[in-house]
Amino acid sequence: MNENKKARVLVCGRSTIDIIMRLDSFSDQPIKQFASEFKQTVGGPAANAAIAIARHGGDVQLITKMGSDQFAQFLSERLINENIKILNDNRTKNSRSSVSVALIDKAGERQTINFGGSGFIFPSELEGISVPDIVLADNRYPKLTKAAIDFAKQNNISVVIDAEAPFDAEDVWGASHIAFSMQGFRSYLSSGTIENDLHKAQLQLQAWLCVTDGPNGVWIANQKQVYRIPSFLVKTADSVGAGDIWHGVFSLQLARGHLEEDAVRYANAAAALKCKKFGGIDSCPYTNETEEFLQEWKSGTDSW
Repeated sequence: MNENKKARVLVCGRSTIDIIMRLDSFSDQPIKQFASEFKQTVGGPAANAAIAIARHGGDVQLITKMGSDQFAQFLSERLINENIKILNDNRTKNSRSSVSVALIDKAGERQTINFGGSGFIFPSELEGISVPDIVLADNRYPKLTKAAIDFAKQNNISVVIDAEAPFDAEDVWGASHIAFSMQGFRSYLSSGTIENDLHKAQLQLQAWLCVTDGPNGVWIANQKQVYRIPSFLVKTADSVGAGDIWHGVFSLQLARGHLEEDAVRYANAAAALKCKKFGGIDSCPYTNETEEFLQEWKSGTDSW
């Protein structure tokens, strides 16, 4: 393990525009509501994870898809300003960028609506890319996910999958690490307790598995056991992007040689810090902030 190593991470997956609004409360009625805050920023599991990696000192390359529209210009400029290298940026004519609208209530809970974009063409294999220390891919674009897994296997490096609903086991077969959200995991298995279902999933998928469950912590399944690592408890202002930040920082820590359990705790800290501030990925912490947060917890001035 080398703490000073400039770890290299290849991220593959979805990037979006996030339009975030804060409301007093959600409504299930067809009424007009008024937002107290508004933010337009970068979003999507791949772009958010890439920003988290860059802000925590990683060298990150990103394979994603953006449309041939004004949203793509905003996305690419922001990502480049975060020191992220965008690979294969071949925008198909008349393609449309992915856009999400996230509503945040007073408790920091969210409702999200996503348009996944259209007109994208994905490579069936990744070629001409310098070999990183690890690959992180989400399962939103299955063809790209499979190409990322094949690339990692060919180069004998780990690949982490950010797994969300809908989940198809065939799309992630061969991954070394699969990190579900609770919603993503329950879309795959929901027949028993989380412990029993995670054990069953680990046997089926033959990978190191975990399930992130917000303030309830992270469930882990390896070949020996199923157990839970608690989250850091904070007052949540906005959880948009927290899971993506978790995946990015977790993958970066693995690339640096940390054990999975240590990487989970570090990622928990970064995700908790993000949740304390409104603004989606704009509230992603930097290395010094995450380190300071962990030191405060160790000294007893913070809780989890």
